[in-house]
Amino acid sequence: SLSRSRTASANDAGSKNSKGLMPGPAPLDVFGNYIGGGTGGANQAGDGRERKHYISRMVERINVATELLIIGAGAAGMSAALAADDAGTEVLLVDRSLIGRGGATVMAQMTVAVALGDEVPDSWEAHLADTLAAGRGLCDERLAAILCEHGPAAIRRMDEWHVGWARHADGRLRQTHAPGHDRPRCVYVDFLNTGPAVSRSLRAQVQRRSGIRRIGDVCITDLAIVDGVAAGAVGFSLTDGRAVVIEAKAVIIATGGLTRLYRRNSASANMGG
Repeated sequence: SLSRSRTASANDAGSKNSKGLMPGPAPLDVFGNYIGGGTGGANQAGDGRERKHYISRMVERINVATELLIIGAGAAGMSAALAADDAGTEVLLVDRSLIGRGGATVMAQMTVAVALGDEVPDSWEAHLADTLAAGRGLCDERLAAILCEHGPAAIRRMDEWHVGWARHADGRLRQTHAPGHDRPRCVYVDFLNTGPAVSRSLRAQVQRRSGIRRIGDVCITDLAIVDGVAAGAVGFSLTDGRAVVIEAKAVIIATGGLTRLYRRNSASANMGG
């Protein structure tokens, strides 16, 4: 379903100007399309030698269009894709790794903190208080509140998708006590494979949705901005180096990668943030 066209190679591009356009033999818009007619830069070349040099440096380009572009296909990106598909939105999910197999979640081993109250009475407000205290001023309180308030529903939904949460004999989810929490709050599959199990369940759901297109092994290098609004993104294929241009009505960035800021970390090698 990918269309191909011709455009100038990355070697033709100098630094971006103030409007985000790439200078070159012909004027280009933010998506690398020629401006001012089909003849493009060929007729603008000073002589035949320049025109020949310009044509010799042309490469294939992959063009894709979608309603919603989601950059990053870890747990956050896949969850966003599922929510958008539920709302009837056409989705393109792009990742520099294999879809659903990169990022932070797939590397997580132990538990997920959530105020279910299956083990002992709990509330999302208590979870938020513990989160902010443990964050020592680094948390965005608004985002932390959203996470704590809506976490239980997300965990219950994943339970319906058979992620395999550990359970008591009476069916309640097991919750264990972890550092930073004042009570047993953390669900798990087992103490080594919780992250992979979560990623696998989300990946299976994404693969079942016909409204979610998936492209892996694509490195996004920049957003395309039109009148101050994100209108897509540009990047390249890690498989063959071809330029990739994606036009979208909206863009969600779910690249994560903050863990890689630290010298000692357990992040997957493909995380770039």
